Amino acid sequence: MTAAEKSVIHMLTSYGKLMKLNSISKPKGYEYDSIYHFILENGTFIKSSSLTTAERIYVNNAIEKMGFEPQYKQCYYNAQMIMLTDDKGEIQYSEGLAQSIIPVMHGFNTINGKLIDLTWRDDEEQFILGKFSRNRAYYGVKFNKKTIIDRMKKTGFAGSIIDNYQEKFPELKTKNKNLP
Repeated sequence: MTAAEKSVIHMLTSYGKLMKLNSISKPKGYEYDSIYHFILENGTFIKSSSLTTAERIYVNNAIEKMGFEPQYKQCYYNAQMIMLTDDKGEIQYSEGLAQSIIPVMHGFNTINGKLIDLTWRDDEEQFILGKFSRNRAYYGVKFNKKTIIDRMKKTGFAGSIIDNYQEKFPELKTKNKNLP
């Protein structure tokens, strides 16, 4: 496990412990104590791996199809939009924690288990596609397309599926309801 991956796991477990220390317990009707518990139980690490030429072409075509330049600090929107423009279902949506300088909540995508991050940039200011440096880590929960579409229809915007305070954290109420 890399130092960045250890940092992500440490943050998830520490936040969970902190909530218990502050007597914040699992609300009635919920299966998870917190968003951190949900991510820790359902998430997986994305490994750094180069995209094939075919995957790179596919992703670049999907980016063009989006019709806008993905912006910093719009991770959920960027990641949900590219997944929705993908008619073949090759691009998956995930959200959880990602480590750059510090671990933060983040939305990102994968194709065949390889990273697509349209929000953060690499050292050359390019989207992070496939390979990323050892000082980064991505730990996320995959969500199906129907979950994203239903949320957008209900709320009118793209936002975090896990940290969905607007609808009182529905993903935390049942185990594995909307996971592929």
